[in-house]
Amino acid sequence: MFLTVRGFTSVAVILLILCSFVRAQEHDTHGLILRGKVLRTWTERPQPNYVDLRIELSLTCLNVGKAAIVLMRPCQGETFWHGGSTLARNAQSNAIVFDDSAWESISGSDAYRKLSEDLDRREPPPTLTRILKPGESWEWQTTVSLRFEATTNHRYPSVPTWEEMRTQPSPLWLSVSFEMWPFNAEYFKPNLAAHLQKRWRNIGWLWIGHESGRMHLARLASEPIELDWRAAST
Repeated sequence: MFLTVRGFTSVAVILLILCSFVRAQEHDTHGLILRGKVLRTWTERPQPNYVDLRIELSLTCLNVGKAAIVLMRPCQGETFWHGGSTLARNAQSNAIVFDDSAWESISGSDAYRKLSEDLDRREPPPTLTRILKPGESWEWQTTVSLRFEATTNHRYPSVPTWEEMRTQPSPLWLSVSFEMWPFNAEYFKPNLAAHLQKRWRNIGWLWIGHESGRMHLARLASEPIELDWRAAST
């Protein structure tokens, strides 16, 4: 196959756009990626018309960038807030069959007041933060829950019922999202994240996501995780 000058130029432009898109994705997360694998699954029925699919995960935060990244540790000895979940029919996540989210609300609790004070230091507090140098990773485990209505859909926006989901092919590909920055600390100290990011820049890039008013939302989504749907749905 031979390309004309115009055809060659078009291909080159497309390649440049694709490369720019990849670089933009890397810049958006500053090289931080989240990978995982499923350890086990089970179901619970908290109410007659609801089914909770519980998924125990082994997750790895990996720094594939060129600079150190400063990450928060889970607050108060807990896990990161699991706010979003999708299930797709392929690893490219372009055939999504389930999409649901529930993020933490704004809170002015004393715990966040104390956290805002404890974070406001000259250097990242080791008990509250973790530094990932380029090529380093951090493994942790958590259990997430996906809630389905059993047979009748009353939710808005609607999501498939458990009865409908059980007909999906196996495997499905799971992506989970976590809030990696305790934005409620900024309820007491507006834009604390941006101030700390600037203050700690010689140590590492504090991963704070994007600005939302006087707070920052740092929602990290995992790469697609293979899920044996046949086993999970029986």
